[in-house]
Amino acid sequence: MRGAVLHWGIITNGRRWRLCHAVAAAPYEVFLEIDLDGLLRENNLSEFLLYYLFFGQQAFTTVQLKHTNAQQIGLDRFLEESEKRVDVIQRYLRSQVEPILQSLCLGFVQDEAAGSYTRETLDEIYRNTIFLLYRILFLFYAEARGLLPTQDANYQYIGLAGIVEDARLHQQEGIHDPDPFSLWKRLTHLFVVVDDGDESVGVRPYNGGLFSDREKPYLKTHKITNAYLAQALFELGYMQRKAGIYPVDYCDLTVRHLGTLYEGLLEYRLNLVSQEPVVVRENKGNRIYIPRSQAGVVKRTETILEVGEVYFADDKGSVSLAGPTILQRTWCSILCLTQFCQSYWNAASYWKHCLSIYNMK
Repeated sequence: MRGAVLHWGIITNGRRWRLCHAVAAAPYEVFLEIDLDGLLRENNLSEFLLYYLFFGQQAFTTVQLKHTNAQQIGLDRFLEESEKRVDVIQRYLRSQVEPILQSLCLGFVQDEAAGSYTRETLDEIYRNTIFLLYRILFLFYAEARGLLPTQDANYQYIGLAGIVEDARLHQQEGIHDPDPFSLWKRLTHLFVVVDDGDESVGVRPYNGGLFSDREKPYLKTHKITNAYLAQALFELGYMQRKAGIYPVDYCDLTVRHLGTLYEGLLEYRLNLVSQEPVVVRENKGNRIYIPRSQAGVVKRTETILEVGEVYFADDKGSVSLAGPTILQRTWCSILCLTQFCQSYWNAASYWKHCLSIYNMK
C-alpha cells in the first residue's frame, strides 16, 4: 500500500475482510475487520450495513466537498468525522480529570479517618489513587475493545459496565445500595478475576501485576464508599451534555501524540484543606492556593475550598495554567497509550512497568 502511495486498502480471504489505513500511527494494530461469513450465517443486518458502508464502492468514491473545491473519498470523510468525535471525548475527559481524582482521593482520606494527615500519608494516598485510576481506565478500554468477554452472560454480571450503570443510578436517580461499599467490593472482585483468571466467566489469568494486591497492598486494606466511587465511575463512564448523558466510547480513542506520561504525577502532590478554608486564585498564569486568613478580599470569581476538601499542587502550592495542565496532559497520554498495544495483556504489562518507575521516583 505504501509503495503504491495508497492510504486505504482491503485484505481478504473471502470470509474475513480487513480494512487497513496505511498512514495510521500503528497500521498493523489499527484496522477494521468484519467476519462476512459469520454475519451472513447469523443474518446480522447491522453488521452487514457496516460492511457495506466501509467496503462498498461509495467508501472509495471521490466526492466534491461542500463550499470548497477539494475532493475527498468516503473513507477519508468517515475518518474526519471520527476524529472530531474522539476530540470531543478527549476534551471532555481532560476537563474531568481533577474532579475524578479528587473524588477518589477523598474516598481514601475518609477511609483513613485520621485526625491529622502527614505528608507521607497524603503521598501514599495519591500514589495509590493513580494506580487505582489506571486499573479502572484499563478495564474501560479492555471492555470497549472486546478484550474481555463482554458478550458472556456470566461476565456481564460482574463486569465494569454493570458496575458503572449502578454508579449512574446512584448519581442520577438516587438509588443507593444498603451496603455503602457495594461498588468497591464489586470493582475489587473484578480486579481479582482479571489478575487470577476465572474460566466460569471466560477470563484467562493475567499475572503482570497491574491488578495484583501483592503489588499494591494499600488497595486491599483500604476502601472507598459509594458516595465517592460512584461519582468517579459516573464521570469516567458518561459525557454530560445539555441534551442528556452519553456513554464514553473508549474504543474510539486514538493516538494523537505520546506526552511525558509521568511528568505531572511527579510534579503534583495531594493536599488536604485541614486548618482553615483555602482560596483558589489565578495570578500571572498560575493557580495558587492561599489560606483564607491571608487572602484578603475574595473576588466573586474565586473559589473557596472548605476544610476537608483536597486539591493538587506542586511544593510551592501552585499550578501552571499555561496551556493544558500537567494533569490534563497526563490524562491524554493515559487514554492514548494502549493504541500501541496489540493485546490487553501487553497493555497492562506496559502500564504496570511505567507505574513501577513512578513509584521509584
